[in-house]
Amino acid sequence: MSSVLPTVLAKTIAHVPLEAVLASRPAYGWRLDAAAFTAAVGGIAPTVPVIDVTAVAMHQTRIGA
Repeated sequence: MSSVLPTVLAKTIAHVPLEAVLASRPAYGWRLDAAAFTAAVGGIAPTVPVIDVTAVAMHQTRIGA
């Protein structure tokens, strides 16, 4: 299985483990209800932080697009 992000680019996302970034896949064409998602995570895994990286993602280009 190949990665969507080159390793060099993936290393720039310092707050996320490299393995998680390389295993991640972008999703386009839908919107996340951030409040509902945060509430769900808080109810299921209250010690897991929800970090909004929307501003970062908006400045990145789609690879392979």
